[in-house]
Amino acid sequence: MYISWREKKPCYSFCMSDAQHIRDMYALPEFSALKEKQRSFVMYYLADPKRVACKAVLKAGLTDKENSARVMGSKLLANGNILAAIKAGEEFLRSSDHLLGRMVAKLSAIAFADLRDVVRWDGKGNMAGN
Repeated sequence: MYISWREKKPCYSFCMSDAQHIRDMYALPEFSALKEKQRSFVMYYLADPKRVACKAVLKAGLTDKENSARVMGSKLLANGNILAAIKAGEEFLRSSDHLLGRMVAKLSAIAFADLRDVVRWDGKGNMAGN
């Protein structure tokens, strides 16, 4: 969670490498009305805690020029289907089930991690250097 400096309210985001959350959001009905590039823009827009449309356009690969990315981002945010998908995605990210599931998954990964995967010991029981 990130507190938006513009609106002084919580802003929820997620990591684009988290495939399960991407699949869950793609399953939302508002996403089915979008084309693939539009979906990609919405996902990158939601992944950015500051919600910068220009960055989302560039990351989605819609253009590689910053000036045209600003214009394109503005136009995409004026599209009703895209706005509906963004609102649905924000609601999904805000939902307690989503946040709780994410927290439990991360804590479980830490709790059940094998220490031998990250630390090595020498024959005397001392931690060995990397």
